[in-house]
Amino acid sequence: MLGAPGSGETLRNTLRSFVDLSHLTFRERDELQAVFDFWRAGLNTKVAPANSGNEQEKKTQASESIDANINKKKKNDDDGVTADEVEKQRQVVSRDVCDLESLFDHRLRHFFAERYDARLNVIDWDYHMRIKAVASIVHPRQYKRWRLTGSAFEARQVLYDAPNRTLASMRPGKQKAAGGKRDVLVRGYWCDTLVTPYVAIGVECDDDAMYEKKQSQHVKNAYHVAEHNAKQWIAALRQHHNRIKFVPFGVLDLASKLRKSKYAKQKFDIAVISQGYAHAAPDVFEGVVDGKVLVETIKYLPVKDDIKQAYIDKVKQQCAKWTAQHAEVNDSYIQFSTKA
Repeated sequence: MLGAPGSGETLRNTLRSFVDLSHLTFRERDELQAVFDFWRAGLNTKVAPANSGNEQEKKTQASESIDANINKKKKNDDDGVTADEVEKQRQVVSRDVCDLESLFDHRLRHFFAERYDARLNVIDWDYHMRIKAVASIVHPRQYKRWRLTGSAFEARQVLYDAPNRTLASMRPGKQKAAGGKRDVLVRGYWCDTLVTPYVAIGVECDDDAMYEKKQSQHVKNAYHVAEHNAKQWIAALRQHHNRIKFVPFGVLDLASKLRKSKYAKQKFDIAVISQGYAHAAPDVFEGVVDGKVLVETIKYLPVKDDIKQAYIDKVKQQCAKWTAQHAEVNDSYIQFSTKA
């Protein structure tokens, strides 16, 4: 759609009718623009299939691309280029390179550590002992493929040879330097490698036909459930035309940011907190929420049942003094009410 003639203005007008970015600061807008620029750099980029060459060949190709851009800049610059400008250009070009396969493998090696060579057995254990009991709609082949490659939804039989740049993000890190370490931003695959994206969109839906079984096996799988949910959400957006407002609070010192923001006098009807930020739930109560607060459970995390229960007890204990009613717990969420 982005590459279609005349589609740019149409897409901007469509997004403008759904998304409101007016509450972002100029710095946050610049950071968002940098993310979009990185995504856009890969629109016309094709990478070789994984089995067409080794890792060294890929790195050589990336290096040659960087050198070509630097040489082009030298040729077009009548005044010449300094060493600092060459290095700066090298860094700019290298930021556009996205070897997501290597980034994902680096994350797997860090996660599995000494179990890396036995990762197939670990993944098989996680599925049959932890995942299958709560999300049997996820096919074991789907689960293993995602855990090993990061590829979750393969819609058709084609060669998936372009990286999904939305998964390559930046996070603060440390780099060795003269006299110590300095703060840097490191690009890598920092997304989930354990829970799977099927949990968000491919496990639950309102159509019982998706869960039909024959000979104790599901007729459909997580891909079909995800496709059904996506179509339902798009249809709802077209019908209601709701606008999405992005309010940048972050998770550090959330309570004070909420109190100081212009939303401090506007009570939210509901707040949904993911499992990764469950520790911030008390700050939400202390801030502005006047209604319901939903905290995600770790139902789909491949851990023992006693750990799941300990997580629920901890969240309930943290939020107890802010709630006027007892917490209601179901499989997916812990629900609190702040109204008497």
